[in-house]
Amino acid sequence: MIIHQYIYTRLPKAHSAQGKDGFQAAFVPPNFLTAAELLALESRIHFPTNPTFSEKWLAFFQEIEHQQYLVLFFLKSLPLEKDSLGREGNFLCQGFFLPEKCWQIYPSPLALLPFLEGQCLHSLQAVLASPKTFPETGIIAPLAVKMADLPKPPHEMGGLEPHVVSLWRALRGLNEKSGTGFSLVLKGPALAVTRALAGAHALLPAAQRPGLGWDSAFDGGRIHFSPFRVFGYAQNAPQTGRPIGLDLANGQWNWGDVPPDFVAATPLDLWMEHQWSPTYTWQSWYSLTELAAKLKLP
Repeated sequence: MIIHQYIYTRLPKAHSAQGKDGFQAAFVPPNFLTAAELLALESRIHFPTNPTFSEKWLAFFQEIEHQQYLVLFFLKSLPLEKDSLGREGNFLCQGFFLPEKCWQIYPSPLALLPFLEGQCLHSLQAVLASPKTFPETGIIAPLAVKMADLPKPPHEMGGLEPHVVSLWRALRGLNEKSGTGFSLVLKGPALAVTRALAGAHALLPAAQRPGLGWDSAFDGGRIHFSPFRVFGYAQNAPQTGRPIGLDLANGQWNWGDVPPDFVAATPLDLWMEHQWSPTYTWQSWYSLTELAAKLKLP
């Protein structure tokens, strides 16, 4: 199986295949992405200067070559890297493109993080010295992986968070009512946001997952200019849009001007909320939601 890669960072002109100085898609997979798809990827990259975190993961889906790829972006601050003018503020974004036959067998979009973390590059020097990157052409070679070498899908994923059912309903509402301008904004550390969204996302039937992705640390960003509809922040709330808010510290929701039918509870929702227990697992809930989707239960 091939996992394509992508690097976006600020390069010195001498190391840029495009002869450019500054932030750019520095290394791209060969014969895989169109110019429009590269621009779509860049529109998802937002890395604010924030003392509460120095790295984060983005998770989203993108259709490429008539296939839905799960795209995972690892963003890391490079505080010691300066450009030719002595400017700081550099960061590194490394992307991984997981094909359908890979991501569909895992209950969580982040199930492969432990494997991918071992493939991450953590400095500009590491990028330029990697045997996978070719500065003269701006190409980055893919990872060739055997399915047998990947972690096996877990049977259990740990206990549920108390707010997971309402979070799952909000995600489903965003998916069913796209184009309404609503977004989901979670307040909390990037790691807590990632954990909560990965768990709720795992409850969605597989067919609904490509409609949703998230940026776990979108502090101070402008929602209108982002293709994401799900965000996290630690200190500075994202601006604009019609946000639905959840504070992970206390579980309090702010539904804003959401119409009642946006998160209307189905009989399955009510049963899940009534039956919630920290001893239940993601896999047991996912089996129920997947079955309900196949049977087209209300």
